Amino acid sequence: MSVEIWSIFHDGVIAQVDGSVPGDITVTVDIEYLRQMFSENGSSIIVTLSACSIFKYQPFEPAEMLTSLSEINERRPEILYAKVVENDVIRIECVEGTLWLKYQAHSLSLDDGQSITLDELSEQCDKYWTDWEAKSESRD
Repeated sequence: MSVEIWSIFHDGVIAQVDGSVPGDITVTVDIEYLRQMFSENGSSIIVTLSACSIFKYQPFEPAEMLTSLSEINERRPEILYAKVVENDVIRIECVEGTLWLKYQAHSLSLDDGQSITLDELSEQCDKYWTDWEAKSESRD
């Protein structure tokens, strides 16, 4: 379980969730700016959650807890940041609600099937924001 993944996905949209709880879940995160740091072809990063025991979303309006993956898919939560709360549950604050997850392990891949590591994802995220900051300063 890693909370860091979800904070790296700031501004990413959970476009598709497949699988079943309890069980293994595949989460497709549309995050083009970060995905294109690996190669220009693609817009999503896939997170596979092993032994997922919690995957639920509570939108602000209406404030009902959603546990159906198809209903969560319809909402397309946009990620802001994440933190670990009680009992190793990850709480992901989203633009229009809160997502809760708990799982044993994860793996990452690009939408073209290429496996990546959390370290590679983190490095590319840092590079993106460093480059963005340099471009921003050069415009000032």
